[in-house]
Amino acid sequence: MPEDPIPHIDFDQLGQFALSAPLVGHLYTADPSAHVFEGRIYIYPSHDIEAGIPFDDLGSHFAMEDYHVFSMDGPSGPVIDHGVALHIKDVPWAEKQMWAPDAAYKNGKYYLFFPPNGRMGSFKLALP
Repeated sequence: MPEDPIPHIDFDQLGQFALSAPLVGHLYTADPSAHVFEGRIYIYPSHDIEAGIPFDDLGSHFAMEDYHVFSMDGPSGPVIDHGVALHIKDVPWAEKQMWAPDAAYKNGKYYLFFPPNGRMGSFKLALP
C-alpha cells in the first residue's frame, strides 16, 4: 500500500483481480529472493517497518532493520515465518536499512548476502 491514500484507486477492489493472495500479510516485505533448499521453498525478503518518516527521494522513510526467513513445502502450501534471521544490531558496521537479501548454498554451508546501509551513508555487501 502507498504511504498516502490515492483517492481514485480502490485497493480493495483492485485486490479482487489479483492472481493470488500475498504470501506474507503480517509484515511489510519487499525485494524477495526465493530458493529451493532440500526440497523446500525458502523466501528471503526485506522487512520494512513503519518509522513515521515522511517520503523522500533518498529512501530515508524505509526503516528496514531486520530480515525474516519464510518457507513453504510448495507453491500452494502454507507459509511459515521462521522469525528474525538477522537484525541490524548484530551487524556492527551497518547503520540502517537492511536492503534486498539473497541466499546461497555451497559445500554444506548456507550463506546470506545482504547490502545494508553502512556508516557514513555507504552501502556494503555482507556475507556472514
